[in-house]
Amino acid sequence: MSKTISIVNPQNAAGKSTTAWHLAHALSCYGRKVLLVDADPMSGLEMRLTDEMHNSASDGASNAAVRSCCKSLLAECLEGKADVTDAITMVDKGLSVIIGSEEVVRFEISGINCPDRELRMSQMLDAVSKQFDYIVIDTPSSVGLLTINALAASDSVIVPLCCDYFGMDGVDTIMSTIKTVSTHWNERLTLERFLVTRYDRRLRAAARNLQELIRNFEGMLFDTVIIEGTDLAANYAELASELLTLEKERLK
Repeated sequence: MSKTISIVNPQNAAGKSTTAWHLAHALSCYGRKVLLVDADPMSGLEMRLTDEMHNSASDGASNAAVRSCCKSLLAECLEGKADVTDAITMVDKGLSVIIGSEEVVRFEISGINCPDRELRMSQMLDAVSKQFDYIVIDTPSSVGLLTINALAASDSVIVPLCCDYFGMDGVDTIMSTIKTVSTHWNERLTLERFLVTRYDRRLRAAARNLQELIRNFEGMLFDTVIIEGTDLAANYAELASELLTLEKERLK
């Protein structure tokens, strides 16, 4: 049974896109079939793709190579102009992606006139969900139609919280949005957990900020903390392991 997780935080530089990419990759390394959906027009996902997707040393040529592998992009699928199967590109064994790029932002405008506009992504992913164990959706740094669509298509939400003075900014908005979506479009939607990101051991205030997050979100935080200046792949492998463990415990 497939599980869809949205990575959501309207605050910039919270590590949202980094979390989406590395978590999807880590889950695939644990033998899960994963689809990463790039619904953030500013994520730079094309720059993160593995070397198998790149046919040139230059960034421009690399991005063109990635695009050439994609028959369709996310925006075209959401607008009903393309089939989702044509937008899925395998990146590595067990990991596939749907590229959004900057073009996906046009759905915020064109989607206003679409029937069931909040459910377009849910309808799109329903057609392929059985092919994957996990679907991970990266969302924009805003709460607009794309984010609503991602939440309406998801089983749960991971909220990255930057370990700084402003780390808790936007949490009320996120929780209110989750409640609204679960009430109107997706009753199964829940908060997975908050994830502390960008913890910098070199900063004296970091430990204090971390304790503040723990105090405010006790029982709602992942044990895993994403630490600045360390091996991100190892950090997110730990997160993926914790997520899989939590999933096993729920199924008991």
